[in-house]
Amino acid sequence: MSEHKPPSTRALPLDSYFWHISDFHWDPNYSDKGGACRKTMPGPFRTPGPLGEESCDSPWSLIESAVYAMKAIQGEEFEFILWTG
Repeated sequence: MSEHKPPSTRALPLDSYFWHISDFHWDPNYSDKGGACRKTMPGPFRTPGPLGEESCDSPWSLIESAVYAMKAIQGEEFEFILWTG
């Protein structure tokens, strides 16, 4: 009979970091050319810009910009990303 071994685990250092990203609500069909976006709030609609519009879900350019800003602040010193919402 073979001996069962638990999967190997790696302990994280006590001072490790992770990013918790929440509620980006990406709209894969967002376009600032022609005003196409998934509206998420009632009210007047303005033409969406390249980094979003407050009544629309987020374009990829806004999500990408946020991640680059987090990287500029924290650098590469994180263990994982937890993306929720």
